[in-house]
Amino acid sequence: MPRYFIVGSVFDKKYLGGIYPLKINYHWNDKYLQIFDNPVFCQSVKSTNFSWYERPTDHKELMKEDLMSKLVNLKEIRYDITFRQNDEWNIKLPTNLPRLESLDILLRKYDEDVYEDVYADCQKIFQGLDKCGPRGWENIRKLFFYGYMEYRHIDLIPVYFRNVKSLAFQSVTLNEQTLVEILPQMVLKTLKLIRVNLSNESENIDRIISTFCQSKTLKNVEIENGTYSTSRLIDSLNSNHSIKSFILDGSRDVDPLHSPQNLTITNQTLESLFIPFYEDDVSNIPLESQWQSVSSITEFNLRSQHLPKAEYLLKYHPKCTSISYRSTTLEFVNMTEFIKSNNPNVHTLALDYINRNSLLPNEYIQSLTMNNFISILHLHETRFKDFIFLMDRMKSLTKLYVSHVYQWDIVEFQRSMIEAKNLKFLNLNSIVFPKEGVELSDDYDDGDIDDDDDDCKHRESTSQFLKSLCKIIDANQNLSFLRIPARDGDQLPVEDLELFQQTIERNYQHLKYIYIWNPSISNILYKYMIAHSQYYNQSDGIF
Repeated sequence: MPRYFIVGSVFDKKYLGGIYPLKINYHWNDKYLQIFDNPVFCQSVKSTNFSWYERPTDHKELMKEDLMSKLVNLKEIRYDITFRQNDEWNIKLPTNLPRLESLDILLRKYDEDVYEDVYADCQKIFQGLDKCGPRGWENIRKLFFYGYMEYRHIDLIPVYFRNVKSLAFQSVTLNEQTLVEILPQMVLKTLKLIRVNLSNESENIDRIISTFCQSKTLKNVEIENGTYSTSRLIDSLNSNHSIKSFILDGSRDVDPLHSPQNLTITNQTLESLFIPFYEDDVSNIPLESQWQSVSSITEFNLRSQHLPKAEYLLKYHPKCTSISYRSTTLEFVNMTEFIKSNNPNVHTLALDYINRNSLLPNEYIQSLTMNNFISILHLHETRFKDFIFLMDRMKSLTKLYVSHVYQWDIVEFQRSMIEAKNLKFLNLNSIVFPKEGVELSDDYDDGDIDDDDDDCKHRESTSQFLKSLCKIIDANQNLSFLRIPARDGDQLPVEDLELFQQTIERNYQHLKYIYIWNPSISNILYKYMIAHSQYYNQSDGIF
């Protein structure tokens, strides 16, 4: 299938075999108007991104309805527009695209350094939609509004977009009263308020949370900004029976009339609860430990002091399969004891640090090898010897994500990967080396790391790396995803490229992704339709 790009003065057409959705990106140039006379092009485009950074009056032809109407299979439109308040509005939303499902509107001030009372008027944005009739926009399911400005007349959203299921606002100012009034008029499944300012004197969002939780249709809620009462949050969650995922990143206030011991959660429908904790969190109440009835929670994001005992997790959260855990190296005793408990339900574990420059302590490494059920593991920083030790000893491991490995030995890596017969997914982001003669401690200093960008003195040649990779692919046919940084700058001999192509020819059926930064390698992977982009969407990834 063709994928079209129009960026600056470049026009490119690629056939990607359906790996990516069809897409057209615009930095507008009038000479590209003629492309809309090509019926193959018009029928192929499914997603558009219209973006320009001059005054929009320079692009009057861009939004012509007869032009847009030619994209008969269009499903997604994104407008990324920079404008001044006095600019003539030329955003004329198309009215005859029956397959359109998603609309994103990103508005920016023309000059961020000059203060202007700039706002987005939905009445102007939606002008002309009345002539669509009652069925004109019935297929729109997703709306997203962005811009560092106030959005006015949002009460028109449920008027023109009656069937929207997903509504998101980011970095905008909204009228709280209007927002509260329009929500009951919509049948939403997803609602996101990301860094949204409410036009009231207080930053308190208790009323917003309460309104969300009164919905009988919402499944996914995300709020980032504002302050809220812990007791009112729990009351709202207990009253709701539809929300599956709840993300709340704000500042918690403690209600003096409610002690932490009296805050009981009885919600039985939530599957994912994510409320980040900060060092200055005055409430310090671990909500995941406040359940007094069996929950439906499948994943938790925890801090060390909030880690429930294994017995509690089994009793009240028997469906929990995934834990993301943030800690310091001094607090690992809690997690190591939990891992040793061998909870058969928890198969996904992610670890991150509150403090930087910290390697996994030996107690944690040892505890992981005593667990028979963890199959998906996400680690931040670890020594190479511990990385290999885990692959050798954790026979249940199928997916492994590691941000940074310290030290490297390609021969030992090859041996371990060949023997790790259950491993399907490996994402190793970077390989780092300490300075010569330095043995890294659990908490190391920046000065211990060799920051020389030239890794030639530490790494094997790209040729040797490629030969090892071929042996791994041939020997371990469960592998489908491999991201391993190779050494930069090497030229590959023809015989190495031929060896790699032959290896891929034998194994391409089970390979989904391989990332090695080398144009010749990329061409081979492209030929066999194996994803290889640095920014690959890991839909088959860790979580």
